[in-house]
Amino acid sequence: MAHCADCWTEFVEGITTCSDCGQPLSPGPLPESDEEETTPAVKPSFAAIDTFFDELPGERAEFAASVLKLEGIHCRLECEGLVQYRGPDAQPQPPIAVTLPVRIYVAATDVERVREIVASTQEEDLIGESWNEVPAEENLAEESRAEEVASETEPEAAGRVEAPEAENELAGEVRAESNTTLIVVFIVALIALLFMFRR
Repeated sequence: MAHCADCWTEFVEGITTCSDCGQPLSPGPLPESDEEETTPAVKPSFAAIDTFFDELPGERAEFAASVLKLEGIHCRLECEGLVQYRGPDAQPQPPIAVTLPVRIYVAATDVERVREIVASTQEEDLIGESWNEVPAEENLAEESRAEEVASETEPEAAGRVEAPEAENELAGEVRAESNTTLIVVFIVALIALLFMFRR
């Protein structure tokens, strides 16, 4: 047997490096604790997470955890008995909750930094977009798509603005021509009738 002290995982004989972190394995099984464990063993990087930070709705908690991960900070999420660890060396996991409240725990030494990071995600940046609205790449893509649509529809829009007036003028001209034609036909018919009755 061999084990990885960083990932707290045992491996069968013949394996020399950890498949999770790539570190060389230590010989022998994992050391046993003197006290009876009531919870599963966690990685040492998660062991210091013991301070409650905040309780947020599921989606916001997931977003905060992903931002903390990018900043190299580990955290623990708890929701109705479920516990998940998030951080740079944590395995990807499905969201713990969407709307239910999720409690976020961090290491005591990280609390102030975490508070600043989470607060910065709720403030507007220099161009007026907050972190939790739209990622910058998506925002730029949306703007370029909107510009393309606007440039394609501008001539049509201009035509549409003038269209009612043009249509009214055209309809008036058609009506005038049809009225003139009717009058001419009526006069010709009267003249023809007069000639017929004269004979």
